[in-house]
Amino acid sequence: MKKIIYSLFFLLNAHYLALAEDPSLTPAVNVPSRCETNLQYQVKNQYQAEKTPDSKVIPDSKVIPESKVSLVDYAILRAEGESEQQAKEALNAVIANRKLRALETCRKLYENSASCLATKYDSYAGTLKNLSFAARKQLEQSISEDCKKRTATCGDAVASEIVCKALPVAATPAPEGKKVAEKAKAKK
Repeated sequence: MKKIIYSLFFLLNAHYLALAEDPSLTPAVNVPSRCETNLQYQVKNQYQAEKTPDSKVIPDSKVIPESKVSLVDYAILRAEGESEQQAKEALNAVIANRKLRALETCRKLYENSASCLATKYDSYAGTLKNLSFAARKQLEQSISEDCKKRTATCGDAVASEIVCKALPVAATPAPEGKKVAEKAKAKK
């Protein structure tokens, strides 16, 4: 009998050691998970004013150096599922739609120079009426220059790598705990 127990013990011990060394041998368990990613869109600004040797800016020149692409944060997307795989699938379904919306937002903000000019002129309408011709011309040039600086080309919307975390499982209260809680409510 002792031999059987010892051999069974060594078999189980070897099995647990194999599980510790190779996690793929453990059975898959569905653990509730939350996955998230950061959605950004690319903006390529093509305007840069030329500087003269005495550090004055020439606003009318359009020297375009190597265009710099910058990433602008749009949204942090999250999805939950009963397993990590389900959470990733749910998040991937949301990402495609939100990428389109991110590009629409980028185009409204950066590629629509007419809207920029109209908004600026509308906000300065009262001031423009009261200025002299020279002052009005200078304000109009500065409005135009500001809108040129803000104008850019939108690239692709990019999602960062999806990161998943297991959600904590809520412990179920013992039946005795429910009875104590009910008695406490009844006393109030």
